[in-house]
Amino acid sequence: MLGLFFEYKNAGKIKQALLVGHNMVNHNPGNVEMFEAYFDYLISLVKSSEIEKSKIFLQQASGALTFFSENVVLDKHYVELVLNKENEMNSVADDLYQRQKMAVRESVEQEVLHHNDVLSLLEQLLEKIQSEQNRCAMACQGCGAILLF
Repeated sequence: MLGLFFEYKNAGKIKQALLVGHNMVNHNPGNVEMFEAYFDYLISLVKSSEIEKSKIFLQQASGALTFFSENVVLDKHYVELVLNKENEMNSVADDLYQRQKMAVRESVEQEVLHHNDVLSLLEQLLEKIQSEQNRCAMACQGCGAILLF
């Protein structure tokens, strides 16, 4: 199974690699090599994907880590491995949070710029209307017309 996982992974077939990876970890719950291959792949996807997909991959990595830690026969080595993977996952989660925060900030800045452009245009249009009203008022002073504006 590990060979098939790497075949799909190396070919860039993400969905297939994830399906095989999830399956191989579930069928071999104590296999460190399979777990690490799958977990590390998920973490790499979190780092390189768009924010919404990254959140999904992070949840999958968390699930794989939980499943592995619950099913492997723990000794000092595996306790350290699990804690190191948890720290790595938390670090990646922090980075993802910062990416998301930056994306929100950029979106808000773009909205502000757009609103400023719209307000500027409205201000220009209002000035044109007032100028036209003044021009009409001056033109109609001698004619006795009543202007309602």
